Amino acid sequence: MGDGSRLQAKLSLNLLVVVSLAAAAFWWLSPHTAPSEDEARSAATLMKDALAPGDALLLVPPWAEAARRPLPEELPVLSLPADDLDLELPGRLWVLAFPTLAGGEVDEALGTLARRFGPPSVDQSLARTRLLRFTPRGPRPAWRLTDAIASTRVTLGGHACRWLPRTNQSARFKCPGPAWLWVGAQTREIDYLPRRCVMAHPATGRPLRIEISDLPRDHRLELRAGIVGSMGLVRDAAPVQLELRRGETRLGELTVEPRPGWQRASFPDAAGAAPPLDPPPPTVLEITTPNDGGRHLCLELMAFPSAAAPAVEAAP
Repeated sequence: MGDGSRLQAKLSLNLLVVVSLAAAAFWWLSPHTAPSEDEARSAATLMKDALAPGDALLLVPPWAEAARRPLPEELPVLSLPADDLDLELPGRLWVLAFPTLAGGEVDEALGTLARRFGPPSVDQSLARTRLLRFTPRGPRPAWRLTDAIASTRVTLGGHACRWLPRTNQSARFKCPGPAWLWVGAQTREIDYLPRRCVMAHPATGRPLRIEISDLPRDHRLELRAGIVGSMGLVRDAAPVQLELRRGETRLGELTVEPRPGWQRASFPDAAGAAPPLDPPPPTVLEITTPNDGGRHLCLELMAFPSAAAPAVEAAP
């Protein structure tokens, strides 16, 4: 073995020793810095007992996902840095923070929230956990599709989809065809975070239509959609087209490109200025794609009072 080979072998051995020591230190320190499972469960239980409709959870650091296990599946979970509208939408924003895991990150996050929303109305400390609650000051949606999906009518290619109340699966509309052709509200992963949204997998060549009879008029509408999980990483997949209209009036559209994360568009309800019809025509959200492979679409449609609606254009 030459001198160069011996030196390379020594460097590799030294690197292996350093990595092994770092790993051993991490595993030794973890029980002393991370909250115990009982402590995380206690904090989550305190929060669970006080939850109200419209609440959301912020985890700091965001990878402390185990702390949310005792909480309801449908509870929205946010992460910093967050979309501005994400932070404004909840009626109340709960924070589970773990200073011993990421002290600097916790201080920065709580400082950002306090500057934005004022002091928390709840601030309770356990041994290694802080539970806080802030009240966002932004506009609240007057209507959400995730709340109203059971009252809609869904068709696929002109054929009615049948509503199935919750049994061993979440309540949903089952459409004609393979098992994956259904529409219903669920909590699914989009951009590595659980999001409450309406699953609506499109089908090639067959328009999927959601007819909405109770969408408020004269409201600004916010449409969000994304591809669930790892399917959002498939760059050569087909786009999905969403078009919203009321009667003959087109309200807006959104093209969901093959990339991860939420994609969104906001537009005024132009049909609000049209002469009222009796009965009023339903609002139709039509979903199409040239190729349904891997297009696990999840979406949310919200209506905001026009005076307080966030002005958001189509995301790039």
